[in-house]
Amino acid sequence: MKIIISVLFLSVSLLATSCSGNTYTHPSVKEEQVADDLHITSIQEDQSLKLFIEDISGTKIDLDTIEVPNDIPKLEYAFFYNIDEQPYIFSAISYSEDYRDANHPYINYESFYLANVYKCDSNYRCSYDDKLSNFFGSGGDLVNYDTNEVLSTYLYKNQSTVKKGLESDLFRNRLSGRQTNGYTINTTTVKDDSLYDGKNTDYLSVGTKFKVTDASSGWLEISYKKDDQELQGYIWCEDTNLCS
Repeated sequence: MKIIISVLFLSVSLLATSCSGNTYTHPSVKEEQVADDLHITSIQEDQSLKLFIEDISGTKIDLDTIEVPNDIPKLEYAFFYNIDEQPYIFSAISYSEDYRDANHPYINYESFYLANVYKCDSNYRCSYDDKLSNFFGSGGDLVNYDTNEVLSTYLYKNQSTVKKGLESDLFRNRLSGRQTNGYTINTTTVKDDSLYDGKNTDYLSVGTKFKVTDASSGWLEISYKKDDQELQGYIWCEDTNLCS
């Protein structure tokens, strides 16, 4: 599943005026207020979604142009967040993705989400941040097509869960390069890949300790000991103390 992202950057300064009520009225527009005087504006155009930073005067800076296969994405949320006094824009788009594998009874019933993070300067010129975007990643709610059982959910499809993730030790440790240790709070399956069709390789009982080697889209790549062996694999973060 490949997602085509082309990022446009303009060296334009944004006029910092007070946001007092006028709104952009394009029929397919969505606005997300990210500061007292700024909005993220999204406009569907042809087969793409264009994102702008805009103030009340109508001054815009191009933020991103996003295209996905077989659909037109829509903006789910956008907000500013400072990390160590560095401003970032956190956002997510969603689109229809009917994921089904003939060898597995799975379907992505609802929207597929893609998180995008942009690092900004004082003039709100922003560039795509690969490291932070990869942490929040992409995904959807995975459902057993035969039983309607929800097997897993994508963690970061709204602002509140993203902000919770930003405040977590897991995120802060990944950002600084520190080691994160955790333990399972549910019996969980170990997979050989964090993708939907990853094969089961092991099961971990409640209380199993592990070290995190990577984290993306609500999946943890871990190392753990079993029968005096050092093993590796992927587990769902919600089955651990790190994302509960």
